[in-house]
Amino acid sequence: MISIYPDYYKEFKCIAGACRHTCCAHWEIDIDEESLARYKRDGIPYISEEGDDPHFELKEDRCPFLNHENLCELILEHGEDYLCQICRDHPRFRNYFTDAEEIGLGLCCEAAAQLILGRKTPMKLIYVDEETGREISYEEFLITLPEDERYVYELRSERLKEAAKLADPMEARLTEYFLYRQIPDALYDGRLDERIEFVYDSVDKIVAGWESITGDDGKTGPESPKFAEMCEIARAYSDAIEYDDEILDARLDELAMM
Repeated sequence: MISIYPDYYKEFKCIAGACRHTCCAHWEIDIDEESLARYKRDGIPYISEEGDDPHFELKEDRCPFLNHENLCELILEHGEDYLCQICRDHPRFRNYFTDAEEIGLGLCCEAAAQLILGRKTPMKLIYVDEETGREISYEEFLITLPEDERYVYELRSERLKEAAKLADPMEARLTEYFLYRQIPDALYDGRLDERIEFVYDSVDKIVAGWESITGDDGKTGPESPKFAEMCEIARAYSDAIEYDDEILDARLDELAMM
């Protein structure tokens, strides 16, 4: 198995109580089987097994273990390894190939958004052979892919190279993010053209939002006094569109009609 991740991936750190948009509220937190067995053994309360998947019962639309300081009581008492899989993973996402797993950070998280959009240099992908622990090259990875996967991967690679040349580093990082996250899903839903359109349509919409607040100077990046607001525009878009499958599918349908 080959693991693939952006060069900035390991720099990510959750900002916990300082986060203005906690990921522990407003959505059902599913519990995986291994964690469920552990929680039952330890007598952890607020678990519901009604519906499709076991989950925590929200209190006032918040996880019951999210305290008034927006800190997780399970982490405070048991450590991060005690969390269920979805809580350990968020805001990470994964793309899958025949013998490879890509991992990235979702733009819906404000800490991830600032990390991704604040970088001046193009995203570089790291390829690691998990069996040997050896970092391999793009070319070594490419020959492991079947023809259909190689086509999509090479197409995305070319688009990433084009994105890296954009004059505005923040727009470049935004485009890289959407390309990295969205294009591989075409291997599963067959909607490559629509997903490519979605990438650039999303960038256009977010950049238009940025321009509405930056004024004539158009200054972007961490040095801009509007940087946090610009990251919030991107974060809110990702949260509303990318993290709602029905909305995303509807948007892809719209783009297919254009």
